[in-house]
Amino acid sequence: MEFSAKTPEIRAICSRINDELGDAVRFNSYWDDSPDAVGISHPFEPRRLAYICSYPDGYFVSLELPPSDDSDRPFEAAGDYNGLNSDQVLDVVRTHLNVRLSDA
Repeated sequence: MEFSAKTPEIRAICSRINDELGDAVRFNSYWDDSPDAVGISHPFEPRRLAYICSYPDGYFVSLELPPSDDSDRPFEAAGDYNGLNSDQVLDVVRTHLNVRLSDA
């Protein structure tokens, strides 16, 4: 993933997530063309995803889960959060991706 094309806010949250969660998460390249967005997943469960976008009023986080077996959807929505600060983003990502502090 190329972070130099991302906004300062996205680079900052990615750096913080990387510093605190390290190898317990994986940055996805699905949004390389979007400078204000990034996707983060669990390294062993890539369809459990947190999509992070920066806005003037804070960060927006949308959570996705793999679809159920009987679903024709590409994913199941697992919640949206708006107006978050970096601490809140980190908590939402850590919880959704089931990252324990010992994993980081």
